[in-house]
Amino acid sequence: MPRPSAAEPAGTEPTGPLPRWVLHDHRVPRPHRDLRLEQNGVLVSWAVPRGLPTDTTGNRLAVHVPDHGMDHLGYTDTDKSIEDTGHYLAHEWATRKRVVTLSGRTGVVTYALVATRGEDWLLHRLRDSDGRHVAAVALLAELDVHDAEG
Repeated sequence: MPRPSAAEPAGTEPTGPLPRWVLHDHRVPRPHRDLRLEQNGVLVSWAVPRGLPTDTTGNRLAVHVPDHGMDHLGYTDTDKSIEDTGHYLAHEWATRKRVVTLSGRTGVVTYALVATRGEDWLLHRLRDSDGRHVAAVALLAELDVHDAEG
């Protein structure tokens, strides 16, 4: 469950109608991605050793890690860069299941995160024809959210 964080630095307040997310590319100690979703003033985070699924046929391990402060939305260093970022819609945010549509620079994709055991979660990409994805794309267009480049 997300924990409230201490006072956040200036410029980290939510902007617009949708919460934000970021995908960090970590190069050390072992290459992996960190998926971070804004929720209740913090970034709820998962380490994804093999990266986000690129199609609907495979699932990925996502290990829940401690929440991060909102300053991590734009944080980079010599070992960490931002692979993608944008806004998201939460279709479901339950204790053991999250379904979100990420709108970022590389497009719009819907994922399900399902808790399995301990800190381990399963990350699954939903089909573009899934009703939640179709509805999210329509709402993003209506809200005029443009996270994708181009």
